[in-house]
Amino acid sequence: MDKNIQTVGIVGLFIWIALYITKASATVIIIFILIALSITVSLYLGARERKKKQRRKNEADLHEMQRNQRQQYERDQEGIYRNLVDICNNSLSTFELMASQLHDAEIFLDSAEVDFKDGAFSPFWDLIQKATMCLGRFDDGVHATEKNLKHYPEIARKLESTPPKFPISNDSIRALKVVNSTTFRLKEIVRQAQCNFQFAAIYEQRKTNQLLTLGFQNLAQAIDGIGARITSSIDELSHQILQLAVSQNESARRLYQGVENLHSTIKEVAAADAGRQQKALGILDNIQRRRKPLRKLCITPAFVCLT
Repeated sequence: MDKNIQTVGIVGLFIWIALYITKASATVIIIFILIALSITVSLYLGARERKKKQRRKNEADLHEMQRNQRQQYERDQEGIYRNLVDICNNSLSTFELMASQLHDAEIFLDSAEVDFKDGAFSPFWDLIQKATMCLGRFDDGVHATEKNLKHYPEIARKLESTPPKFPISNDSIRALKVVNSTTFRLKEIVRQAQCNFQFAAIYEQRKTNQLLTLGFQNLAQAIDGIGARITSSIDELSHQILQLAVSQNESARRLYQGVENLHSTIKEVAAADAGRQQKALGILDNIQRRRKPLRKLCITPAFVCLT
């Protein structure tokens, strides 16, 4: 009971006792009782109304806090999802660029074979170096994809809905292995040139050219080691893709409808992403089958990251 009501009740009781002892008239006592009851009822109703207002305020504050928490949760989930979309876009662009780099390497090797037949010594080794650089950038793309694969599941675990599918699949990795034929072709062309005294003499002058951007000390090391390094990188990437596939199958069982509605945009770009991947796979297939001409990809620089 409200303290004010208790106080009025106690004071009224003592006054009533005093009036009773002093032999006050019954009319005075009744009037006093009515006044005391009126004050008590008024205080009681006022206290009850204040409690209702406080309860409504507490409920409103609770609803506001819950709404803010829900909005913050949705913003956090949307941010996580967008981060995953960026990783997927970056990986797909890198895949496109890798196909383009391999395409360029094949073109340079085609030109190198022509220069070898024509006896163009220096241009031949220029083209060999360019082809090797392309293969090095191809390997950079593999490592960039590995880096994205490492971050993808770490971020996806924070998402309470189904994450966007990582665009690089086992089929993509199998297609990338056509690079082995390109590295083998590079070595065969170089070997053929080394068996020619005049070409070998130019090679001896150039084999110590620094190619630090590839992680090799010089051109000779790059030609000898680029094939094994790419093979190792692709094998590691393939292993990570298999692990990710298992992880995605498990996460696909989880679905949070309230957040899933926020991610409808991925459905709009899924077809476009599939088309981009098919173009890149087409270039790799052309390389494997030695089809010509090889069409070059249009790469969006904003999504390319080979660091």
